[in-house]
Amino acid sequence: MYKKFLGLVMILCSSKAYSVCQENPDQPANFTAIMTNALSNNGYLQLSSQAVTQAWATAINGCSKAKEHSSDFTMKANTDLELASRFSKDGYTYYEIPASYITPTPTFKAYIAFSVKDNSNTVPEIWVNDPSAAYRLYAKTTGSNNDVPTRGIRLPNVRLLITGLGNAEGVYTISPIRLGALIAKADGETASAPVRLVSSTFKITKTTCVVNGGAAINVLLPTVRTTDFTSAGHALGDTDFTVTVGGCDASDTNKSLVALLTDNNSPSESNNLGLLKNSGVENSSNVSVQITDSNSLPLPIAPKLINSSNSFFNFGTITGGTVSKSFKARYYSNSMPVPATHVQAQATITLIYN
Repeated sequence: MYKKFLGLVMILCSSKAYSVCQENPDQPANFTAIMTNALSNNGYLQLSSQAVTQAWATAINGCSKAKEHSSDFTMKANTDLELASRFSKDGYTYYEIPASYITPTPTFKAYIAFSVKDNSNTVPEIWVNDPSAAYRLYAKTTGSNNDVPTRGIRLPNVRLLITGLGNAEGVYTISPIRLGALIAKADGETASAPVRLVSSTFKITKTTCVVNGGAAINVLLPTVRTTDFTSAGHALGDTDFTVTVGGCDASDTNKSLVALLTDNNSPSESNNLGLLKNSGVENSSNVSVQITDSNSLPLPIAPKLINSSNSFFNFGTITGGTVSKSFKARYYSNSMPVPATHVQAQATITLIYN
């Protein structure tokens, strides 16, 4: 008799389940900024810094729990902003918003600067000043496999500058626009989520500030003798005059102004000697009118290129609705001899918020 044995073979199959980093459709990294206080007849006006309160805790989710993981923000190949059209001002880099993203279509250019940070109250914000950089928001290289980063992002602040004169008043809407991307990595996994501005607006209103009550400033230089000029580069006939800005709104208090001088008779002219072309009857090129500050230091003359000129000079700070600056005008000999001639020149001063 044989005993029969029933053998039961149990095959245990095991497998390791891997998570997959992916964009979280329930928490898109969309932020809204409502920006105000742009003045229509000023260029390079910095709008009040807009604090953006939204925070997305898991813009990317599903990543493995790993000892090593990181989150970065980058603009490179992930933005709709014009990276080729940017500039730095006061420690911030401003990137142009394409006109096609602004409604109504603007006659000016709009630029934006912004900061990012991980979704944490304890880490600092990072201003995105390099479009080619990858900004590390979070990094974990040691610890338990259960340590998981937030995979979140905040957009703490947005700054906007506009350039142009006589811009149309009104509210402008920025269509959804990509600022960059949040990129998360863990155990070789990588996922990204676009970071956008959505439903964002800015408002342009008229300024109440007026230069010299809206009237031209006439400066009469004294009559001098041709023999008073002894060499090229000789200046004489100093005449003081003042430019006053008044009627400013209370919201303009403590705002600083910068100025740009342009030669009306030679609008493309640039020089650092403050020289205005003589347009008098005889039109002698041997003599010019020089504009200086109250300390006789020449002021730069430059074309009215608000978005690219480096020739602005400090005008002053508005207090009590007004601000004034003293200047001097005088003759300047470009070459000898200086003939007996009628000397006349004309300039435009453009004042904008710094």
